[in-house]
Amino acid sequence: MSGKGSKVHDSGESKRPEVNSAANAQPQNNDALEKACNQHSKGDSTCSLTGETKTDRNSSNKKTEVDETSEANNDDSYSKKKDKNSSENNGVSSEADNNIVKTTNDNEKSLKEDDISINLSKKDENSLNVENDSSGSKNEHGGSSKGYDDNFNTIAKNVSKADSDTNTTNEKSYLQSSSSSKSTPVVQERTDDKRNASKDDKQYCQEQMQRKSDSVNPKDIEDGVNSKGAYLKPLEPSENHIVLFDCQESWEPTSIPKPYPSNLNPSENRYRPDSSQVIMPYFFNPEYKHNKYEKSSSQSRWERIQCALKKNIAGVFELESAIKSYNVHFKHRWNFDTLYDFFENLDQHEKDIFFQKTLPEMCNLALRLSDICTKPLPILKQNKSMKVTMSQQQAASLLANAFFCTFPTRNVNTKSVSLPDINFNNLYSGGPGKERKIEKLKCLLNYFERVTKKMPTGTLTFSRQYERDNPDWKSLENEFTNMTVDAEGSIEDVGTEMLQADFANKLVGGGVLGRGLVQEEIRFIICPEMIVSRLFTETLLDNEVLIMTGCERFCKYTGYSDTFKFAGNYIDQTSWDSWGRRMIDVVAMDALVVRGNPRDQFKLYPLKRELNKAYCAFHDVYRKSEHQNAGYHPSRVCTGNWGCGAFKGDKHLKAVIQMMAASYAGREIYYCTFGDAEFTRDLQLLHSVLHGYNIKISKMMMWISEYEESHSRQTLFEFIFKKTGRHVTKSTDSQSTTNSGDEN
Repeated sequence: MSGKGSKVHDSGESKRPEVNSAANAQPQNNDALEKACNQHSKGDSTCSLTGETKTDRNSSNKKTEVDETSEANNDDSYSKKKDKNSSENNGVSSEADNNIVKTTNDNEKSLKEDDISINLSKKDENSLNVENDSSGSKNEHGGSSKGYDDNFNTIAKNVSKADSDTNTTNEKSYLQSSSSSKSTPVVQERTDDKRNASKDDKQYCQEQMQRKSDSVNPKDIEDGVNSKGAYLKPLEPSENHIVLFDCQESWEPTSIPKPYPSNLNPSENRYRPDSSQVIMPYFFNPEYKHNKYEKSSSQSRWERIQCALKKNIAGVFELESAIKSYNVHFKHRWNFDTLYDFFENLDQHEKDIFFQKTLPEMCNLALRLSDICTKPLPILKQNKSMKVTMSQQQAASLLANAFFCTFPTRNVNTKSVSLPDINFNNLYSGGPGKERKIEKLKCLLNYFERVTKKMPTGTLTFSRQYERDNPDWKSLENEFTNMTVDAEGSIEDVGTEMLQADFANKLVGGGVLGRGLVQEEIRFIICPEMIVSRLFTETLLDNEVLIMTGCERFCKYTGYSDTFKFAGNYIDQTSWDSWGRRMIDVVAMDALVVRGNPRDQFKLYPLKRELNKAYCAFHDVYRKSEHQNAGYHPSRVCTGNWGCGAFKGDKHLKAVIQMMAASYAGREIYYCTFGDAEFTRDLQLLHSVLHGYNIKISKMMMWISEYEESHSRQTLFEFIFKKTGRHVTKSTDSQSTTNSGDEN
């Protein structure tokens, strides 16, 4: 449900044209079809082909101007202005796009008097020229490039041949215009690996995204059909992989997976305080008596929930009364001030739509929980690798129950260790952060409006990954893998089909159901299915992470923290794998909170802790086991300034730590600096120097230790440059490097 008069700006390179199309109109030519596809790729909530209605419509049917923007997420410098970025970026690169530079083993590196220009290594011809790919070379998600494209071609059969020819011509023209300029090497390189790049990573990603958009039939999007990407081994439940739906039949995008078992077993419909299962709202619990009011009731708690939600709820007062009727213990503790303010800001037409259409469907979705989730959910406990796979419908029913606060009190008389809150009561309360909560409610109600109109048919997997054996970092002889540095992109926008980092709290989701609204909370609120993980994920330990696969994005947004605003509906066009999951992997990795002396984070214990945490996040265990392709190669990691905001981590150290962990895990990195032009320049220079000197992880470990002992006032990057004999001189408008002797 949208706010009034909101504007959305494109998070990409340039502003997209305004969109204002009538519902149910049919395309008459190729231009119309292309326009309709672009509307879907931008997530417009009204489309000429699908007839999708805007969530932010009001009684006067005002048209909202759509400019699409999505500010990059980062705890440290996420909310910087783009105009400031452009002025800082003047000396970064001589390329047309001066905000992104890929540095690889094969790069030609140059450093000019007033700028840095680092060429990209030439990609394999088969992976760059996608339209000519017939060799079946491997893509980053483990399948072959040929197989990946064939899937899109299947969807594209309904698109006219003329349109296809136009797209091919445009691609060829695009390729011809994206060649990189040559430059003088900065660091001595292996001569047998030097190659000229024809285009950079960002252009390649844009081409792939445009090709995907042009290849999808809009009618297929309307019908819930999308191309299948990676083909995995058959989905089979096991002791460590709980599947909540029937996986005997292969997944189809046009039908919702059926719950398994088909009916709830009465023997499992009972509260067990010592079990390793989530306490479900429909559990029979004769001991659940909080006070004299509940002791005198002849109804079970689930019966009271059913009675309350089957009544007509005409407004926010009735909604509050219904929720408190089965949460008697909290009747005088909970306040719903933010919820009242939220609905006061809606016009009457929007209120009527919610209370007369959306809310009754939400009630029905919540009350059908025992029919949709017919098996109790397992708790993903500490010191154990385990995962649970569910359908999007099951996630929606669980979230509907969280909205109505039906889940019993947690962490009481159980063996569960600090499970996060799941009910939405804190989101409804007043006090500090009320404006933030209102914007979160807009995102969540947009999600509920979507799923109650047309239930998604996909699936989700939540994997707790526990790393028993930690590497001996001081003895590793691995060199650093390739890295791309991006000054403008946000992780959720540029990280398509990569492993995307969630800068998490050890209680996953952090303050998403409270007043928190930084990187993790934003990701959870625009992808509400991630909130389900709070239901069953215990506090993360130092050698554990949570990987969330397949969670769909439903909302656009602008801003960060206090400036965050819901900016309309988002249509996620990410491909599905053969299990029915969107090919989106998000890893929740919690950093240490730096207290006291900031220099302490360079000491051995916190250093090893962060290295082990990052390695656990980047180490590909589950994905490799899921793929049937023996030549599977893990995708890149899309990350940024991990733990460098409220947790006060040093961004230079955290960047090096993630480079070391990813290199040992065999992954390349796509690093988002969130508008920090100077750090972008320094990081890409550091990476080129490390490659030029073939620096090993063990050597970097030794240098960090020396830096901590030196008490130097230099940054870690400057210290490393000095150790390599590469002196860096900074000025306001330029940066230069000079060689000075051998490596130390």
